[in-house]
Amino acid sequence: MVTPSALAYRLLNLRLIDAGACERYKAITSANAAALAGRGEELARRTVITSSSRPPGLLVRDTYAAYEAGEATLRPYAGLLGRDVDALRRDLETGSEASSSS
Repeated sequence: MVTPSALAYRLLNLRLIDAGACERYKAITSANAAALAGRGEELARRTVITSSSRPPGLLVRDTYAAYEAGEATLRPYAGLLGRDVDALRRDLETGSEASSSS
C-alpha cells in the first residue's frame, strides 16, 4: 500500500537492503510493481478513488449536525456534497420517512 520508492527507503532505513537495492527499487513505478504482483486492477481502482475530490469528513459531519440542530440551512451541506439543495432535501426526507416507518 506504499510506493516502491517509499518501500525502498523504509527497507534501507531498517538495513534490510543496501543502497544499490534501494536505487533499483526506487526505479520501479507503482504500475510496474502492481503488475508484477498481479494487482493491476486493484491499483486502478485505488487510483480512481484517490483521484476523486472529497470534502473533509469532519466538516461534512459538523455541517449536517448544524443543519439538524436548526443552526444552519441545508445549503452549506449541499454545497459541500456538490448536490442540489432541493434534491438533497427530498433524499433526506425520503430517508427520514423510511427510518421512522421501521
